[in-house]
Amino acid sequence: MGEFNEKVVLLTGASSGIGEVIAYTFAKNGASLSLCGRNPDNLNRVADKCKVEGASKVITICADLVKLENMNRMVEETVTKLGQIDVLVNNAGFGILGTIETANIEDFDKIFAVNAKAPLYLTQLCIPHLKKTKGCIVNVSSLVTTVCLTYFLQYAMAKCATDHLTKSSALELAKYGIRVNAVNPAVTKTDFFERMAGEDMAKQIFKDHNLLHPLGGSCLESSEIADIVLFLASSGARSITGTCLPGDRGRNV
Repeated sequence: MGEFNEKVVLLTGASSGIGEVIAYTFAKNGASLSLCGRNPDNLNRVADKCKVEGASKVITICADLVKLENMNRMVEETVTKLGQIDVLVNNAGFGILGTIETANIEDFDKIFAVNAKAPLYLTQLCIPHLKKTKGCIVNVSSLVTTVCLTYFLQYAMAKCATDHLTKSSALELAKYGIRVNAVNPAVTKTDFFERMAGEDMAKQIFKDHNLLHPLGGSCLESSEIADIVLFLASSGARSITGTCLPGDRGRNV
């Protein structure tokens, strides 16, 4: 897709997992990338590979999305160094397992800060720049907004907020030509998921026959989600906005 050769993509959670593969996917399509994450060593590693894969330009910004001032800095640095913002990908996520009986309110606050408040605030910050480029936003949500899984209460609540942000902002920003969509992955084999679920539970979930998908397999690969993000950001999805698109191999049919 040569259309990304002149585009700037601001990507959060870019240092590992789905975000890392999203970065490589945009790089292969010639985009300039602003990679944001908390681990500077991982960010630099991803940035180096993005350059090899074909990215036009790459910058890295080490930032914790819990702090609003960090998001201000991310947007300012991106525009200063790369000139514009065409695509915002709200991919960064945080999760801790808990049920209605065990959920911790302090954990709840952090989960919502990363998964709900940060995408909202970054969207607000990027609107003036996306107006200029008639750009788009892709939020990385989760299938847990429509399929209930035990222990995922707080994470699912936060991702439901992400879905609603997607639909509401799509409706409100359409007048500027700004599209907003989300991808809702089923269980994807990443370090993030293994950290959240714990090694033993992650292995159990990966093998659980209830998570087998009609198209096959027990869990998704990050590349499958990255391809959907690329599509939603492309002109091929120019008539799509306000959509939360499952990436689940038919899990939610």
